[in-house]
Amino acid sequence: MLKFRRFQSDDKEIYLAYSKDFYENGAALHSIPQSHMENTFDSLLNGNPHADGFMLLSDGERAGYCLVSFLWSTEAGGLLALIDELYVSPAFRGLKLGGSFLEQLEQYYGNRIVGLRLEVCDTNQGAIRLYQKHGYDFLNYRQMIKLLK
Repeated sequence: MLKFRRFQSDDKEIYLAYSKDFYENGAALHSIPQSHMENTFDSLLNGNPHADGFMLLSDGERAGYCLVSFLWSTEAGGLLALIDELYVSPAFRGLKLGGSFLEQLEQYYGNRIVGLRLEVCDTNQGAIRLYQKHGYDFLNYRQMIKLLK
């Protein structure tokens, strides 16, 4: 049975291990410095108002994590929750935890958002199937980025 909760200070070590796996094994386009992961975790623990960090629990065991940030979309009609990272540990895959989490996340945010948005690499076909099964559709936009530091 899946439950989730906001990050707690004792989650840092497992979050860092899970995040490293997320970035090094096909869920992202490239790896990132561990300092980025540490800064994210510390910011979330310090009450960042623009993002949430969740630990996914399967029968009480930490099975994965999710990072959510928020953006305003005139096109969508209001505040969107962006599922920035959703990770389930290999030991817990195949148990339908990802799908259960997506359903619970919709309930969690309720009427505070108008929708959920996410990114997925073309090579991550398992994730694409999961998201499509839960009603997500592709946007025909290409994202661009300019990092300032």
